[in-house]
Amino acid sequence: MRVHILSPQRAQAVDNLILLRHEGKDPFGRLHIPAALRLTLNRALAGIHHSGKDGEMIGVQVDSAGIGRLTLVGLGKPERFTLKKIRSTIRNVARQAGRNGEKRIAIGVTNSLSGAGRAWENFLLLEACLLADYEYRVYKTEGDAPRYPEEIRFVPREDDEEETLESTLKEARVVADSVRLIRDLGNAPSNDLTPTKLGEAAREIAKEMDLKCTLFGKKELEKEGFGGLLAVNRGSAEEPRFIILEYPGPKGGRKPKETICLVGKGLTFDSGGISIKPAAGMSEMKYDMCGAAAVIGSVRAAAALKLPFRVVGLVASTDNMPDGASYKPGDIIKTYSGKTVEIDNTDAEGRVVLADALAYAKKFDPAVIIDFATLTGACMVALGLECSGIMSPQDELSASLIAAGEASGERLWRLPLWDDYKDGLKSDWADIKNSGPRWGGAINGGIFLKEFVGDFPWAHLDIAGTANYEKEFGGLPVGASGMGVKLIVRFLKERSEAA
Repeated sequence: MRVHILSPQRAQAVDNLILLRHEGKDPFGRLHIPAALRLTLNRALAGIHHSGKDGEMIGVQVDSAGIGRLTLVGLGKPERFTLKKIRSTIRNVARQAGRNGEKRIAIGVTNSLSGAGRAWENFLLLEACLLADYEYRVYKTEGDAPRYPEEIRFVPREDDEEETLESTLKEARVVADSVRLIRDLGNAPSNDLTPTKLGEAAREIAKEMDLKCTLFGKKELEKEGFGGLLAVNRGSAEEPRFIILEYPGPKGGRKPKETICLVGKGLTFDSGGISIKPAAGMSEMKYDMCGAAAVIGSVRAAAALKLPFRVVGLVASTDNMPDGASYKPGDIIKTYSGKTVEIDNTDAEGRVVLADALAYAKKFDPAVIIDFATLTGACMVALGLECSGIMSPQDELSASLIAAGEASGERLWRLPLWDDYKDGLKSDWADIKNSGPRWGGAINGGIFLKEFVGDFPWAHLDIAGTANYEKEFGGLPVGASGMGVKLIVRFLKERSEAA
């Protein structure tokens, strides 16, 4: 679906002008609508009452000044507004317009939506428009696809500068394209998206964006000593891959400000291994690579936006399968860092592969390491579907990422990493166990990972509850959500401005 800016200076016919408004607010607000057109629309609304209550929708025929229909949609009280609400509303009105056979619609949001500044607000609105028609139908051979308009025209406000708005639209397209990409990766079935295929996808992105991509196969991993990744891979018929995707920073002689290292868990399928999972819901374990997808998409977006950082993405990818050669509870493995790990539970495999990746990240001397992982069901139990967990020893880094999450709609909630929790991971036979007691399961995962980072500033993002959804949720489609890209883009922009 194409998205463009509606120019008040040029007549542009639309089938439906859709205005989203808060309760009790002017239905036209400060939208840049010429006085003559505003008069026409007010006449069409004569005798029509629309309060702006949440979900309230009224449509009237206009058939004048290039406007076929005017629709008012309520967003409810301003103090109860969330980015989830605007995202779901835009997707719903676009879908309804498609059902109505409307090919070109215009969408305007009449009131301010956030405290993050007008440019970022417009970015969020435009990105929601660009992703409003996302559906994953690669394997659908029957049935009609949901219908959407061919084009959305975004209605600017009076204080929007056309040049700035067009630049914001370009940025929103970059992020939306990256989100579509990682949703497609996440939604692909594991018989299609193997670790080898994930590596090939990263290589294609590197070619597209002029990035450096290095792929370690089994031989390279054995040579380098990636004992964690190789252990988890032992029961698999598929070769593992370790992906290094590097954006060196913008060209033109400017030295990048810092190196940011993003690390992703890339389990293309997780059966649990010998500690096998229950059958119910196991099909969803194709999403266990959504952390890897977030890293790949974030590096792509940083490169496309020419952000002033060196951004290195590291992905440890395998599947976790039961087999005669599988690693087992009670095994002791030696990781890339040299630390030994007693395997208490083979279904705690994500932290085992991340141990290698986090230790390898230190080779790049990063200013910050951020890992994304669908690590624990415990985090999902604790925080539900509304936010991801963040664990970090650094208060300032945590605060920056939490603020970026609030602004981007990809919210985070901090959990502690107190040393007291380390007692649960003590091993009689190795340096550490990969699994601890039932209580504090999400934190136990973070405590384990912390052992492999050293003194580098680091944050662990457990995205188990936000990486994918069983049914449409808050304007996000069924399946992979694309979580992570907006968060990292916002975090890097804020970090650049603060430097």
